[in-house]
Amino acid sequence: SRSSLILGAGACTEVPLAELGRASDEVVLADLDLSSMQQARDELTSSALRKQIRLLQGDISGGVSQNLARLLAQQDWSQLASQGARAIFDAAALCLEQCLVPDPPQSQELAPGDFGLVVSSLILTQLFSYPILDVLDTIQRIAPSLLNEQERHRRYQDAAQDFRIRIINAHLHLLRTLLDTGGVAVLLSDIRG
Repeated sequence: SRSSLILGAGACTEVPLAELGRASDEVVLADLDLSSMQQARDELTSSALRKQIRLLQGDISGGVSQNLARLLAQQDWSQLASQGARAIFDAAALCLEQCLVPDPPQSQELAPGDFGLVVSSLILTQLFSYPILDVLDTIQRIAPSLLNEQERHRRYQDAAQDFRIRIINAHLHLLRTLLDTGGVAVLLSDIRG
């Protein structure tokens, strides 16, 4: 396929969008941030190139943040706070352990094997770091004195690491699934989210 896909496209500051447009029949930009993708497309000087760009606003994790938010909302955090740090971090660990991580995430707009090039653009660490920050934000709201205590709780640390690995594996499987036979995947990533 001569179609290209940029996951986590944003404003395309990390990828050469004009060059990809010239080398592809279609370039699909996928991100939650629609205005940044529109900006990237609108900055192309050629109207012909702009017409080749398709924007897809959506969650490429398969709803991980929503799944985790539901689990967090089911906890009686006030009761847990009265029991101390261990109870809170055990509950947080349980939420991470039970969180559904679709592997690979499904999208009605992205068909398997449709792309000759799939680029994951600095999105991988965001896929796990934002949900983990949501857990820590919940703990901070309920028990602010416990913020930064998570390093002392082995079960929480293990659950967070396992959650990261599940997210990474699901994302890598998504890249593989979207590629056409003989296609190329490019993973642009920071070291830590």
